[in-house]
Formats: sequence, structure tokens, C-alpha cells
Amino acid sequence: TLLSDTVAKTCTELCLNTCELEELPPLIGMYYLLKVLDVSGNKLEELPPDIGTCYSLKTLNVSQNRLKMIPDELSQLIHLEKFFAYSNQIVQVPEWLASMALTELNMFNNKILKIPPVFGELRLVTDMNFGANVIMQVPQETIEHWRSVRVLNLYDCRIIKLGSLSHMMDLEELRLFNNNLEELPDLGTKPKLRILELNKNHITNLPLSFFTGLKALERVTFNNNNIESIPVGINCPKLESFLIAQNALHELPPDLPLWPSLKILFVNGNQLQRLPE
Repeated sequence: TLLSDTVAKTCTELCLNTCELEELPPLIGMYYLLKVLDVSGNKLEELPPDIGTCYSLKTLNVSQNRLKMIPDELSQLIHLEKFFAYSNQIVQVPEWLASMALTELNMFNNKILKIPPVFGELRLVTDMNFGANVIMQVPQETIEHWRSVRVLNLYDCRIIKLGSLSHMMDLEELRLFNNNLEELPDLGTKPKLRILELNKNHITNLPLSFFTGLKALERVTFNNNNIESIPVGINCPKLESFLIAQNALHELPPDLPLWPSLKILFVNGNQLQRLPE
């Protein structure tokens, strides 16, 4: 069979995605040389603890199944770098994940209520996705050492409180849309940030100081907030797309026509009475 002793001795990559699988046999634990395992898109309700003996695993994809938990035996995968478990029914993220040398973690679309504070120790992560969960607060200690993060997705989570992101100097993409934020996140200087999505929140104030350290910004989305004005003097030379539809604007800044790279501007659904000349 496919999962046989013979195959297990030599196999380094095993892809079993979208195979209608309802379970994995314990024999999977004998794949000691396996570096990549993809069992996404099946009907798995649990993972066999035997996966924990696949000691060489670097990438594990268990997404789009029916999992409710991650077995503690997976903490033995000391070489794991990329873990994808999106679109399951997971409620709690195990704290031992914080001790792994992860560079990518995707827990999108589960039922997670909280990111454990110990996750602040994930110093190597470059891509982090906890979008579409039920995480109302992300305190500072939870993200304290995420200095290597390039892509951060915390959208559609009902977040009302978010710790400072000023230490994430490598951040390139930030998605915080469809939350309950009343204030802009503390970004500080972000020399590499290209994409910023803050639509569908409760933001009212958009100060000029927010844009001061965002010289690389290319696309920003503020649709569906309560923003009353756009400040004069925004200096983002690479900004191509500025979406601020469905807000409370009464006018646009007079220097908006001078933004050098602007190609896309959405201001529909505001209360504008005239446009700048």
C-alpha cells in the first residue's frame, strides 16, 4: 500500500490533500525522513499522535478538515518551520507551539478565542495569520518579539484592543479589517509596509502623524469607518491606491491632486459637497 514500511523508509514528501480521508493510519509515524506532509482538504476529525514521530517534518498542512484540537504529541516535531491549520474548528492553540522554530503559522478561520501570551516568544515568524477567529484582544506581551513578521493578518476577529506594532520593522502587509478598533494601530515607522487594510472598523480620527513613517505604502484601505477628514500634507510617494469610501468626509484635502503615484481613489458614500481643484 501507499503507507507501507518500504515507502516510509525513503519518502520525504507526502501529499494526500483532497482525498476524502476520514482518518490517517498510525503507520504515518514511521515516515522518519518525511519533511513535508499535506493532508489538507479532507474529513479528518483528529490527527493520530503518531505524527509526532515524523521527526524530520518541516512543513505540516492540516488545513480544511474538521479538527477541534492539535494533539500535544506534535510538540516533538522540533524541526517544524511551517504549520498550516486554517479552516478547521480549533478552539484553543497549544502553548507548546511557541517553543517551535516556526517561520509561518496559519490558523485562519477557526474558533480561537485567544492567542496565548507565550506566543510573544515566536521570534522567527515571518507570516502570521489568525484572521477570522474570535480574538477580541491582542495584548502587547502576545506580540512582543514578533520582530521578523512581514505579513500579519488579524482581520475579521472582533478585536477591540491591539498592542503596539511599532517594533515590527520588517512588516510589509498588515490586514486588520472587520474588527472593532476605534483607534488606529500604533505603527511607528514602517519603512517596508506596502499594504494596509483597516476597513470595517470604528475609526474616526486620521492624523497626519500616522503617515509620517510609511514611505513605502502603496495600498491603503479605510472603507466603512467613521473618518471625518483626511489630513493635508500626506507624503507617501509610492501610494497608488487610497480607498476611504463609506466614511464621514465632508471634503478632500486640497493637495490630494498632487499625490505623485495615486491611481485609484474611492471616496463614494461620503458627504462631499465639492472636489479639490
